[in-house]
Amino acid sequence: MTYHILAIDDELTNLIILEEYLSEGNYEVTSVQSAQAGLAQLESGNKFHAILLDRMMAGMNGMEFLEQIKGNDRYKHIPVIMQTAAATQDQIAEGIKAGVFYYLTKPFKKNVLISVLESALKDFSVYDEIKTKLEQVNAALHRIVSCSFLLQNLDDVSNVSYYIAKLYPDPEVTIMGLKELMINAVEHGNLGITYDEKSELNFKGIWAKEVQNRLSLPEYKDKYAIASLEKNDDQIVFTIEDQGRGFDWEKYMVMDPMRATDNHGRGIAMSNILSFDEIEYVAPGNKVICRKNLKK
Repeated sequence: MTYHILAIDDELTNLIILEEYLSEGNYEVTSVQSAQAGLAQLESGNKFHAILLDRMMAGMNGMEFLEQIKGNDRYKHIPVIMQTAAATQDQIAEGIKAGVFYYLTKPFKKNVLISVLESALKDFSVYDEIKTKLEQVNAALHRIVSCSFLLQNLDDVSNVSYYIAKLYPDPEVTIMGLKELMINAVEHGNLGITYDEKSELNFKGIWAKEVQNRLSLPEYKDKYAIASLEKNDDQIVFTIEDQGRGFDWEKYMVMDPMRATDNHGRGIAMSNILSFDEIEYVAPGNKVICRKNLKK
């Protein structure tokens, strides 16, 4: 499959570097030197799988461009990778609110670009699959008031998240948080994959294979997580509890500039901001309670 990438930067040299870095992969790059030209490309009907966006540009800047596309149902789910000279905590917070979860700090190396881009493309492909499957779920699910599921592997996570998301008023946004938190319970909680290990596994493109390998080992094969949901007229409470030792969750509740260019590690922050009104971890960190208010 060829991925169509829209690169937006008012510096021609930067665009040439991006095109060179992406010349050897399955990428087709369309480069433009202004945000206005980027909007024109989107409005022309071309399908883009990801957008590489410079934050500081003359005329319409990167944040103003984001405001335009995130308000449009046709473009708002395209992952955006923000290029910036320095990613401060305030800038990252502003970007997250605008829908940016991927960052490249200039100057960046080719392998960093590819790793972050692949992560964004994976999320986009998941969204396309999610959107199709959500439309197939039976409307009778809205009558559910409580349910529980056992989670042992990534297929369980996908199948459960498709059904649970349909109970929420904004399933296409909520499902991303559901999946991220349930994946965390399986891969980190039960299988013991550390943050640094996942970085390396993603970089090598073998993360899913390693998850499957560990599921076959005697010390892991019988472990499971429990996902349960309670729903009333006021809110939905979704709880996930795994059999792991827990972790230091507090530092993952917000996007840390030091981790902004990593190829993963933004799932809890995304869930906290976009998917739920409140996320509460219970010490030692192997249980998380997610609340969504139904009445504002």
